[in-house]
Amino acid sequence: MAETNEGDISMIKAVIFDMDGTIINTAIDHDFPTWREVFRSYGFNMSYEDFKKASGGKAHDIIKDRIDISDEEVEKFIQKRTQLLSESLKTKGVKLTPGFLKFLKALKKEGFKVALATGAIDSKISVIKEHVALDDYFPTIVTGSEVQIAKPHPQIYLKAAEKLGLSTEDCLAVEDASNGIESAKAAGMKCIALTLTHEKEELRDADLIVDSFDQISMEDIKKL
Repeated sequence: MAETNEGDISMIKAVIFDMDGTIINTAIDHDFPTWREVFRSYGFNMSYEDFKKASGGKAHDIIKDRIDISDEEVEKFIQKRTQLLSESLKTKGVKLTPGFLKFLKALKKEGFKVALATGAIDSKISVIKEHVALDDYFPTIVTGSEVQIAKPHPQIYLKAAEKLGLSTEDCLAVEDASNGIESAKAAGMKCIALTLTHEKEELRDADLIVDSFDQISMEDIKKL
C-alpha cells in the first residue's frame, strides 16, 4: 500500500525520474559486481552496504573516497568498470522496472512533462542506451557528467528543472534511495519513493512511498 504525507492540492507539471534502481535495476546484477571487481584489483573490498551508501554519487568521488590514486588512474578505473559493465549487460541483459512504461504513458497522456536525472556519467549512459531506449522515453536527460556535485546535493534536480523550463516547485521526483530523496527535497521538489532497493524506513522523508509503479495514480500526483 502507498504511504503518503498529505498536503495541499499542488500543480505538478513535470515528473523527473532517477534511473538506477528506479526505472531499471542494474544494482545487484551489474553495478555492484563490477564496482567490487575493479576495487578488488586495487586492494579494496567494497561491501554491498558501502555500495548502497555510494548510490547516486559521482564515480570520481566514489573512487577517491575509498582508495588513494591519481586522477589519471581514476580514469583508468572508470574505463575498466565501464568495460566490465558493458560485458555484464550483454551477458545478463537489463529490464525496465515492471509498470514503468504504463506509468510513463499515463503521465504523458495527462500532459505531464518527463525527464531523467541520473548520477550515472555519460560513459555508463552510452552503455545503458545500447539496451534501453532512454531517448525514446525522455526528451530531457541530465547525467552526472553535467553536474559538479552529486546527490544528495540538489544540483542535478535544479539542472533538470532548468532544462524543463519550470520551477522546482512544479516538479515531482521519483526515487529509490535516501540520497536521491534528499537531493529532490533540497531542490524544493515533492518526491515519490519506490521500495525497490531500500527499506521503507530508509525512504521515510519521501512524500509518498510505494512498492511499485502500479500503486501510483494520477490522483496521487495531483494531491502532492
